[in-house]
Amino acid sequence: MRISCRASAAARTPSVARLCTGSWSPQSLTRRETLWPCVPWESSDSLWPAPLVAENIAPGDRKPPMPFCVGVMLSRDASGGVSGVTRGLAAFGLMEIEAGGFKGDPRQLNGLMLDLAGYLIEAGPVIKDGDTIGPDAATKIVVRHETSGFIPGQSVYRLHFQGKGGA
Repeated sequence: MRISCRASAAARTPSVARLCTGSWSPQSLTRRETLWPCVPWESSDSLWPAPLVAENIAPGDRKPPMPFCVGVMLSRDASGGVSGVTRGLAAFGLMEIEAGGFKGDPRQLNGLMLDLAGYLIEAGPVIKDGDTIGPDAATKIVVRHETSGFIPGQSVYRLHFQGKGGA
């Protein structure tokens, strides 16, 4: 089964092409003897356990959950902070999001990037170079339109953290 997100109205229900198999354990996220069918989600470059997909995508007009359409890949950077990059926003005609040097909990960065991706999908490319965002009035995260540090020549929204949690 291959499911992909597209920005068109037809994308509100994913397209299905084939089934693959994989393994998944909700307790440990490690390989188990029992294989679960997995659904590759093309736009976010991720695999999701079929039972989870079936639970979250019912027939009808429900949109796929954001993490299915947009993946966030996190890693430690040389400074000991956390870097992140999205995959999947291009399917909506948007630049991907990149961040580096985040000093907080990696789960916070993951949530921030997914929230920002959801906002961009709903509102469109409204964030201008130099705009600031943040979960509260005291947090200022500067967003720059810059060249990707991962994909040569691709423009991205790069998050620059200041003060608490930042570089």
